[in-house]
Amino acid sequence: AAEMKTALVQDVLEASQCYTHAVELLRVLIRLSIVISVTLGKNPKAWWILLLMPTLMACWIRCRGQSYLAACDAEGDCQLGIEKFIEMTCDSYNMISEYSQRPQMNELFDQELWSATRNGRIPKQQMEMNNKYFPKWLGPVFVALYISTSAKHVLEGELSVGSFL
Repeated sequence: AAEMKTALVQDVLEASQCYTHAVELLRVLIRLSIVISVTLGKNPKAWWILLLMPTLMACWIRCRGQSYLAACDAEGDCQLGIEKFIEMTCDSYNMISEYSQRPQMNELFDQELWSATRNGRIPKQQMEMNNKYFPKWLGPVFVALYISTSAKHVLEGELSVGSFL
């Protein structure tokens, strides 16, 4: 019963997070389509940059997707282990108390919690941080690439300074 309750609560949280992420993705895609149309309207020679950036992001997502799902599963398994330990401790509390085993149970709980943090939460958080920084670094890299490849067109008079900027 406790596992069912935990699963339902977790599913509701995941569904709400999925909706939030879907709305955020839609916002980013609309913004990206506006940037692409304006850039191609002003500088049609920049098509390869606009094609390369989403391709690299798609490759990143494809490469990291399975490992991120595995990290999420590992974190979920660790959380479930902690919940089972708590449920077992609560069910056996009278016996634990009668035999003065509360300090040992506190120690076991601390070990279980540390193991779950080390094996579940920390790897997932590291992967999330890396996933968030990839597009943040990709933007400046492509701005530098655009400047380095398009500056000569401005100097040759093929592209106006206003369109370049």
